[in-house]
Amino acid sequence: MTLPQFALDYNGCTRVQLHRFIKDRTIRTRTNSKTKKALLVKVLQTLDQTANFRFMDLPAEMRNIIYELLLTRNKFAGMKAYPALLRASKQMYKEGYGVLMAESVLCAGFRHLKDFVRPGTKMTGDIDLVLCEYESAYFTLELGHRLGRLPKLSEVSLDVEFGTDGHLVPPFQERRVQTLFHRFATLPKHLRRVELVFQPGHCINALHGVRRANILRSIARLGVDKTLVIKGLDRSTEIEIWEFVRLQRADQQGQLAMSDSQ
Repeated sequence: MTLPQFALDYNGCTRVQLHRFIKDRTIRTRTNSKTKKALLVKVLQTLDQTANFRFMDLPAEMRNIIYELLLTRNKFAGMKAYPALLRASKQMYKEGYGVLMAESVLCAGFRHLKDFVRPGTKMTGDIDLVLCEYESAYFTLELGHRLGRLPKLSEVSLDVEFGTDGHLVPPFQERRVQTLFHRFATLPKHLRRVELVFQPGHCINALHGVRRANILRSIARLGVDKTLVIKGLDRSTEIEIWEFVRLQRADQQGQLAMSDSQ
């Protein structure tokens, strides 16, 4: 992409080049300077003053900086978000939506492996919850309490790892897995979308009977009043989950009808 006004090619624009681009237009030069660089700066500054180009013609890094300035809320710094900006075009919506929703989307990793001896959680950015046979359910409960305190949480992306191909979930750990799904299912109504990514894909197939049904019901609870996206499972398992979702939705509607009649 080339802007005729600036005669610069922005393809492959790096952060260093972007800083140089801005510096060349803001450097203070002497009016009587005859150097080649000073003359170039004056020409660039003159062209910038009369330039007329589309926002989408700016380099991606510069657009991202503008998105962060206009779509980030920070009441302590006095920053206000202007979501109406995203209505300008589909491309701006696609690029800026993630910036606007950054503080209301949680990406969490849930690893359920026997190989871990010491569990741990990290609160820098993503939440990484590790459960193993040596710990209590404290971390599961604590994660649920933390999520409940996030007033603007609208989306959750949960990467669920039920062990490796050779080491699947121990039977005595299933209740903790159900507790984790229950915590997400009982979050406030402003949570609209939950995405679950299962690894390995055949992990649920290793369970049978009541154990399998209990896990599927806990997953299905997330889809009763939220948008549920499931990835990694085979088609037959997904069909079973959506059948549980249908039954739970019907049961919920029946309870609401009974309460209204009373």
